[in-house]
Amino acid sequence: ATSTENASSPDSADNTDTALVSFPGLSTTRHHTRPPSRFNEASFIAEMEQLGVGRPSTYSTILKTLVERNYIVVDKSSLIPTIQGMVVDNLLYKHFPTFVDAKFTAEMERQLDLVASGEGDRVEMLNKFYLNKSNATDAIDTTGQTENKGANATADSTDNTNPTTLDTLGLLPTIEHKLLNNAIDKTTSHTLELPFLKGLGVIHSYGGGAVFETYTT
Repeated sequence: ATSTENASSPDSADNTDTALVSFPGLSTTRHHTRPPSRFNEASFIAEMEQLGVGRPSTYSTILKTLVERNYIVVDKSSLIPTIQGMVVDNLLYKHFPTFVDAKFTAEMERQLDLVASGEGDRVEMLNKFYLNKSNATDAIDTTGQTENKGANATADSTDNTNPTTLDTLGLLPTIEHKLLNNAIDKTTSHTLELPFLKGLGVIHSYGGGAVFETYTT
């Protein structure tokens, strides 16, 4: 009998009914926060359209490529990034921020449209993209070979050894700079730090999947 009385007593530790204490001038409200909704195929395409990335004929190919390379998975119409996708995204943004920027991609697509319509010069566009040079120096010809425009051709004024100027370089000089200076570490390039795991550990990606490594004290 004693145990039954204790279980029903207001002072019992197991009692889930608690009395509310009211304070004059104060009120309580309940609020549940929700994370932003994930992209589905339609909203992802709408986002690309708004950013000027891709074209109607390439949208399905872009999504197909992301899935085939295991960068995203589709779950009940939601597009969910994989660990591999987040690692690659982190690597590209760290080492090649200009080339993965949506504005850069949109501008390049605009230039490709001009080339397709005959209003733009293909060689000029490729030289700018790969070398950040005009046709006046070290142009790339239509066969894909580098052509030197003479002994008096001026070199690119950009300092390839200065990381702060990499955003002004073309794709080829940027990659050469990274490789020659061993700027891309094989271990860190497969490491992913997530905000909600800060201080706890990191995720390492490898060919067969991913592992979580805790920090040792």
